[in-house]
Amino acid sequence: MQLSSAIVLGDTLKRSTSTNWLQKRWGGWWGCAIGGALLAMGLGEQFLAEITHTGMSPLDCPSVEKALPWLTQPILDEITRLYHEVIQGRITIETVAAYVQTVEPQTISVEIGEYQFGFSGIKTYA
Repeated sequence: MQLSSAIVLGDTLKRSTSTNWLQKRWGGWWGCAIGGALLAMGLGEQFLAEITHTGMSPLDCPSVEKALPWLTQPILDEITRLYHEVIQGRITIETVAAYVQTVEPQTISVEIGEYQFGFSGIKTYA
């Protein structure tokens, strides 16, 4: 799943907060744009366990490194900045996703067991 799509889907799976990447409390998930995206990608529990052991940055977590090897600190910082704007009602989550589309690779990689397949130049039709 592309990060831009995961950000939009993830925003429906948790409550918004700008104080934590992702956390479970009061019977539900709370998090930022990246936390929600990781939930949508099926990595919520794994990320939560890793972030507890690695410290503050998602970039230090093996699950994030594997799923999003292209994600860098400047890109993460911009996603975080934009998400603060979402929380304040100035922009929509789709605006964050639109930014991510400009920086994410257009190649989709699929892992099935020990095999990995890459696809590029995939076109979508409206």
